[in-house]
Amino acid sequence: MTTRFDSCADLGEISEVLDSMPTISPDEVRGVGKWEMWEDYYGSNVYKCSVCGSDWDMIEGTPQDNDFKYCPNCGARMTEVSEDA
Repeated sequence: MTTRFDSCADLGEISEVLDSMPTISPDEVRGVGKWEMWEDYYGSNVYKCSVCGSDWDMIEGTPQDNDFKYCPNCGARMTEVSEDA
């Protein structure tokens, strides 16, 4: 739908057009996942994104301890750490 307004357009008309446009949640686009913990060959805890599968080796603590609320690789919002992966 293309709507063109002249310089004297009524703000009510513009508001109606904006209200009629669909909206999406950012989570629908980037996804929501969790950190899945597993132990690597050396016995260190490694966390994997459940959305894209990228591994993140934490020097100390968990992703929450390091304030990783989003996957640095795919941008998915992380909701929790799962230790049963």
